[in-house]
Amino acid sequence: MKSKYEFIIDGIPGVGKGPILDLVAGSFTGGTAVLFTYPLDLVRTKLAYQVVGSQKLNIQGFVSGEQVYKGIKDCFSKTYKEAGIKGLYRGVAPSLYGIFPYAGLKFYFYEKMKSHVPKERKNDITIKLACGSVAGLLGQTFTYPLDVVKRQMQLE
Repeated sequence: MKSKYEFIIDGIPGVGKGPILDLVAGSFTGGTAVLFTYPLDLVRTKLAYQVVGSQKLNIQGFVSGEQVYKGIKDCFSKTYKEAGIKGLYRGVAPSLYGIFPYAGLKFYFYEKMKSHVPKERKNDITIKLACGSVAGLLGQTFTYPLDVVKRQMQLE
């Protein structure tokens, strides 16, 4: 039976096992996830901003609440009608620029930390949880500025 690495190793000659493979595998996995889930992230951002940004003072000093979207379906529908598929993927480039290094680094750090765990503890869920948590923290720390740019582009 083939290992989890053999598909990539066979497809990309010269990569071999190690940190490069971990970075590439993590990056492509993260990029694929972003492409499938990005429209949901965009709608979430628009709906959240609508709630925070909707309270504007009118001329008399009263707060008026403008609700642009009635819900998730309405937001999808209006966004699609305004700009098509392109509108549902507005701001996806910074997300991809951010997820490739984030997911790659996270996967690399996770595998690196797991390699230092004694063999008898490798299947311990608390060890996996600790390695995953620290790997996620390190990956996010390095790539957070790109997430800020993505949110700004989504709201344009």
